[in-house]
Amino acid sequence: MRSPMLVLGRQVCEIAEYKMPKDFFASYGVTDYTDLDPDGGMLKLDLNRPLHKIWGNYEAVFNIGTLEHIWDVHVAWSNALAAVRVGGVFVTFSPVTGWVKHCIHITGARWIEEFILSNGFSCIFKTIHKMEKGNILVFAAHRDKTVETHLAPQQIYKSGRKN
Repeated sequence: MRSPMLVLGRQVCEIAEYKMPKDFFASYGVTDYTDLDPDGGMLKLDLNRPLHKIWGNYEAVFNIGTLEHIWDVHVAWSNALAAVRVGGVFVTFSPVTGWVKHCIHITGARWIEEFILSNGFSCIFKTIHKMEKGNILVFAAHRDKTVETHLAPQQIYKSGRKN
């Protein structure tokens, strides 16, 4: 039996609106989910701290525009990726341009993609969805392997991308 999906945040999102296949999560055996949000999710955990107890526990992790609201963005993204078991999928809907006064961090699409791909994942699909306030990166990646330390994008571009 596969584990449920972990949704970061408590937002409601219409998958079809972002040109993502409707049955995408079902293809990974996901039929239910747990949400993680310190302000009232089923899991009230702080993404600013390493969350070893959730690492490798989920077949799918879905970030619905939550990680940019976390102060320690490297730890937050690392927790999100580490929660996906090998063979599972990570999907993010991340604001990448515009979004003035929206949150703490707006990260470029290139940096998000490089962070994910350099830390044990391969791309399934990506698109930029244009909205009135700004653009959203829709990126899905398959977890191919685990990594001990999540490389930060500045390290990736300083020394060359590590595969």
